[in-house]
Amino acid sequence: MIGSLKSLWNSRKFLVLMLDTVISLVLYFAARYLAPDIVGDIKFVIAALQPVVVVLINSIAKEDAARLSNPSFRPDFTPRVVE
Repeated sequence: MIGSLKSLWNSRKFLVLMLDTVISLVLYFAARYLAPDIVGDIKFVIAALQPVVVVLINSIAKEDAARLSNPSFRPDFTPRVVE
């Protein structure tokens, strides 16, 4: 269980998702309580940014899949200088 949580926190996709969620919530509630007249504008900004985040997460997933499908990929490989 601990190992899976640690790998989740090291996942770029999860971190991008969490960053998007935090930014969306901060923008929404800041607009709602500090400037109620611009709530509609903030909702538009959040809706406009969501597809960008989805594309970013998708591209990270495709990059990870391409790396894993490469037969020469070894996660424990560290390059060595041969003299």
